[in-house]
Amino acid sequence: MTPADLDRVHSTLSKVTTAKTRAGLKREDWLGAAAVFVLVFGSTMPILVPFLLVQDARTALRISNSIAIAIMLIAGYAFGHLVEYRPWWTAGSMVLLGCLLVALTIALGG
Repeated sequence: MTPADLDRVHSTLSKVTTAKTRAGLKREDWLGAAAVFVLVFGSTMPILVPFLLVQDARTALRISNSIAIAIMLIAGYAFGHLVEYRPWWTAGSMVLLGCLLVALTIALGG
């Protein structure tokens, strides 16, 4: 890049005006954030409930894992049905992927 090119870039950038107003959150932004919160809470809470209701940690973990697998199965089936691509195959793939991710997390010390 030559000094003339740098001068041309500098003059172009110096003419750019900055925004006079601050960006703010709109109603849609708050609604989107609330929707994400509800989705995360709604998908996480059923998995946590066994730990609140069952005294034995191993039993609570098995129940929690069963609930998580059921949620993945339902979500996978719904997704497969939505995209019109073999719902049961999609559901099984989602469960398999979820189980592999949990196994990887455990193997890494999580």
